[in-house]
Amino acid sequence: MPPKDQVFKIITDLQALAQALGDVADLKEAAARAKADLDSINQTRAQAEAQLRNTKAGLSNAQIENQRRFEQEVFVKQGELKGLAERIDGLRMQARELADEVASKGAQLSAINNSLADARRKLAS
Repeated sequence: MPPKDQVFKIITDLQALAQALGDVADLKEAAARAKADLDSINQTRAQAEAQLRNTKAGLSNAQIENQRRFEQEVFVKQGELKGLAERIDGLRMQARELADEVASKGAQLSAINNSLADARRKLAS
């Protein structure tokens, strides 16, 4: 091969190599951009996960507080229920006593009416 052709081939090879190296530089730049994008995405994901954990913790705290309030209200209502049940029992006992007293007084009234009726009959005779 004549030296002129060899020089031309070397120049062509060098141009192809320069073009390939230029493409490699573009690849390195694209890889750097992709790495930066990936880092940004990972940072955003980490922030979102942290926010999710905080939200879950907030919900857990709210749930715990709601459960505590509920149990406190149930305790108070149980106390009120016990007080009302005792009051009902007392009123029932009082009603039984009054019913017994009314029955006793009714029997006394009936006896008095019978005595009056007997006395009127005796006076009428």
